[in-house]
Amino acid sequence: MSRPRILQFPSGRPLPVGRPLVVGHRGARAFAPENTLAAFDKAAELGCDMVELDVHLSRDGFAVVHHDDRLARCTDVVTEFPLFAGEFVSDFSAEELRELDAGSWYARELELPAERRQAFLRELTDAELAAQVPLAERERFASGAIRIPTLREVLAWAAERDMLLNIEIKSIPRLSEGLTAR
Repeated sequence: MSRPRILQFPSGRPLPVGRPLVVGHRGARAFAPENTLAAFDKAAELGCDMVELDVHLSRDGFAVVHHDDRLARCTDVVTEFPLFAGEFVSDFSAEELRELDAGSWYARELELPAERRQAFLRELTDAELAAQVPLAERERFASGAIRIPTLREVLAWAAERDMLLNIEIKSIPRLSEGLTAR
């Protein structure tokens, strides 16, 4: 009988003892655009042991990291692909998804009065924002440089940083069979 495998970091380092795991939901989504490498970097900077992320399949079969089934809330799909803005993530190729800006929406949210922001950003104080999202980072998020990462990119990122991942598989029924095979 084989011994049960104990969850451990990619480096083989054991889990912390005497404290819970600290998990960054969609990275550090309050301090960077959710489910992006920038959000995962911020989660690591803040001391998270693990990041939770969401994965969909693109039309051409690539695993990509995005929470919503559709793209409008967290990308510029409405301006880049206006005729297809209401379509599923799975209706776009990986190359088309890589063209989308996945950061500007977040920078725009931070410019809104707190009561008009998405719910998870409403409680942030000006002091917290200044400390955790300095102007240079806000400018980078607004620059158009933040992209939807592939799962492969996130796996490489996690290995480099010795970070655990909690991967939530998102799928619409017609794609369920193929996603876990990737």
